[in-house]
Amino acid sequence: MAKAIPFIALPVLAAAGMAVVHACGPAFPTQLLDDRAHTLRTLPAGSFGYEASRLLPPDNPRRDTDPSPADAAAITPDPAPGDASPQDDGLGNTPAGRLYARGAAAYRAARAATSAPAAPSAAAPGTAAPGTADSGTGEDAAGDAGAQAFAAVLALPPAQAAPRAVKAAFMLGKIHAQRGLSLPPDGWPRERDAAIAMFTRVRALAAQGDPDPDGLALASWGEQARLFTRPLAWRDFDRDDLPTAAIAPADLLQAIHLYARQAAEASVTEAGSTGVDSLRLIARWALRDPGRVAMLVDDPLARRLMVAYALALGDEDGGGGNGGDNGAEDGAGNGGAATARPAPPVRMLADAIRARGLVHVPDADRLSALAYTAGDYDTALTLARQGETPLSDWVRAKLAIRDGDMAGAAGFYAAATRGFPTLAATPGATLEPGNVDTLKGEQGVVALSRGEYVQAFAFLYDAARDAGPYGDSGVSNDAAYVAERVLTIAELKDYVDAHIPAPVPPDGHDSHDGSGDDMPDHPRTMPDAIRALLARRMVRVGDIDGAIAYFPADDDPRYATAITDGNGRWTGKYEPSIRSWARAYGAALRRVGTAWTDTGRAAAWFDAANIARAHGMEIMGTEQDPDYAATDGAYDWGVGRYLYRFRNDGTDLTPLPQTAGQRAAQALSGPFIQDGERRRYLHSEVVPYQRFHYRNIAVTQAQRAADLLPPRSQAFAAVLCTAAGWESGDEADLYARYVRQGAYVPFARHFGKDCPAPDFRAAAYFPYRQSWRRARHDIRHGWLPFAGGAGAVALGAAFAWWKWRR
Repeated sequence: MAKAIPFIALPVLAAAGMAVVHACGPAFPTQLLDDRAHTLRTLPAGSFGYEASRLLPPDNPRRDTDPSPADAAAITPDPAPGDASPQDDGLGNTPAGRLYARGAAAYRAARAATSAPAAPSAAAPGTAAPGTADSGTGEDAAGDAGAQAFAAVLALPPAQAAPRAVKAAFMLGKIHAQRGLSLPPDGWPRERDAAIAMFTRVRALAAQGDPDPDGLALASWGEQARLFTRPLAWRDFDRDDLPTAAIAPADLLQAIHLYARQAAEASVTEAGSTGVDSLRLIARWALRDPGRVAMLVDDPLARRLMVAYALALGDEDGGGGNGGDNGAEDGAGNGGAATARPAPPVRMLADAIRARGLVHVPDADRLSALAYTAGDYDTALTLARQGETPLSDWVRAKLAIRDGDMAGAAGFYAAATRGFPTLAATPGATLEPGNVDTLKGEQGVVALSRGEYVQAFAFLYDAARDAGPYGDSGVSNDAAYVAERVLTIAELKDYVDAHIPAPVPPDGHDSHDGSGDDMPDHPRTMPDAIRALLARRMVRVGDIDGAIAYFPADDDPRYATAITDGNGRWTGKYEPSIRSWARAYGAALRRVGTAWTDTGRAAAWFDAANIARAHGMEIMGTEQDPDYAATDGAYDWGVGRYLYRFRNDGTDLTPLPQTAGQRAAQALSGPFIQDGERRRYLHSEVVPYQRFHYRNIAVTQAQRAADLLPPRSQAFAAVLCTAAGWESGDEADLYARYVRQGAYVPFARHFGKDCPAPDFRAAAYFPYRQSWRRARHDIRHGWLPFAGGAGAVALGAAFAWWKWRR
């Protein structure tokens, strides 16, 4: 079948394929807490590739000679090693090599000489399409020309034939298959049986150790499956008008079993989507018509194939999960959200299974999931009760949520995650291992809805940690939201101290350029993110000394910038890091309280202000709203509970609420949210609530510095000038204060843009210098009044003395 572009399964989230997209920004992963009703009432879309590759257990252990996916994809009919092209492997002069080369040359010459071109192939034999009825004389003549030489290879003693035996047997199988396509129907079974014998021999030869560098043993499963879809071509399986009777049910089931075997073997050899694409095409074709479903549903393996495809529809179309909101139309349950009809293939398959009374059957948990997806909750419960598997417990958790039984749902989630670590890794597992992250994440949503805030964070944190680097999954943003806006600092600190130790920094910059950004093998991890988030919360409430230990270590090369010599070699030293900035900020604030003079306190305030402005994002910025340290401040939406609502043209749909209470009400609306969470969200809001709030803190600290300085001093003007350049929105007020209180300075012309450093030393002596200058001015320009006053005093004293004498 046509080789489809490989897709990547995203098992972490129920709707991992979905993303929030804005006109001018990145695609953020969907968060579980964005729509809690949808999260808790929807089954995740499964990975069809995972399910299809496990329809059957593999027969053979992994071998070093098995091909890589690229090798398998290289096997195409014209030319390729498996299609009789020569191969320079040093064995061309062996008897087998010479015979094979002779057959290959004859095969190619005969094909080139025919007037009819060879049948086009859309894929490798590893993903061969069913049938090639459009092949004809070209392949037949080529087979006649080369068949004798290939047969001669197999007639050699085993030791001599081994280097080319697998390839020769594979070519003979293809020749028989192509020869049969040109025969009348009554001649086809004979050639098909001969081709099957050759493909079986290919696998036997490879299993006994004969060289198979092109992975022809794996490809032979697909070639053999194609024999049972004659006379259809792969394009036919994309036709809606293809009659169900166009292929015999027994033949189609044979093809499905062979492709399933190929997919199972490919999963062991890591040969990509070999076999899976063929199964996908057949399943998609079958689920377009009730008659086709009826033709296959009684076969357990074919039924499981169709169920896998139906459950993976969200994964197949790049959309979200199944069930719940895609299921029943009554809107019942604790969410009350509007619901939509299930996809037609889901409903069609569920109806067929229900019509046959398939209840007490293997894979009841998968059928339960299908029934839930189709909105048949009674059947889903009946099937889920038949076995205790992670998937059946997951379905029962969803059903309990619909009934409003959150405590029962929590119990089923716990049961599902307990069974997952072992069951997910076994053959025939009902869910892929990555779905444990989704389960734990949903557990966190349930716990949050029940007011179990620390437990909710624990579930979300575990899910995010296992999902990969911080920020790669929406659940990491969910965990950060709970850590920053729901837990108290004491609760978060206790959890971090007990469960999230400081990460061990990776190796230093010996092999790096020292930028701190050149370590792709060591991305930011979930423990890094949560510890830093805690540290910044502690700084915001003034516990700077306590926060230091939670920032990254000074020598962590992921965060520190290495100092290099003239030759670019690391000197073993680092530039000041986040911890250093936090220490300096704390030290500056301590000097405010210990300095003896006003100018000393002003200098300390100004130092703190500069650190807050330059490094505020790293040492005190909020992870999410309003600073968005999660995106380094690049975007003010996409993570956590952002308050803006966007129209398609990118404009704001609703204005930003003006009070903390209004913001909490808007950010936390909908079902599964308790008042306790809203209160915690309100009380944890940063003050002041401004974008890049640390800039406002820096300006406030600069204003305090100015309060302690002589208004007519250079330092007063320079402090206000510097603060006016910090993009806090306070520029007009700062300039107005300077005009109102300050003295003219040369840099007033470019206030806020090009400011000198404040001269605090000069400011310290400014009052004394002002007094001395005033005195000198009075002496120089005011001696007559002074002399007159002195004379008056003298005359008064003389008069008083005269009166006393009298």
